[in-house]
Amino acid sequence: MKKLSDKIAELDPVRRKKVLTRAIKLASETRRIVYMCVICKKDAEDPCAIGITTNWSKPEKEQEYQQFWCHRECFEKVIAPEKLDI
Repeated sequence: MKKLSDKIAELDPVRRKKVLTRAIKLASETRRIVYMCVICKKDAEDPCAIGITTNWSKPEKEQEYQQFWCHRECFEKVIAPEKLDI
């Protein structure tokens, strides 16, 4: 039995492009991004983003930025809610 990649390789270029374009479109439509709360480690369907910049006192080109996700409720438990402007 031939592998799918071999079957696709045997198609004429126009047909191969159509098949691959359709496959990519289908994959992008069905892909579900799953975020994990950095605090409780559970899935977060509608997460908040927390951004952290390291080396803040150094020149901007030496700084690094990373983004994490969390539930708003989890974030409020860790940070005093009265201090938040959200």
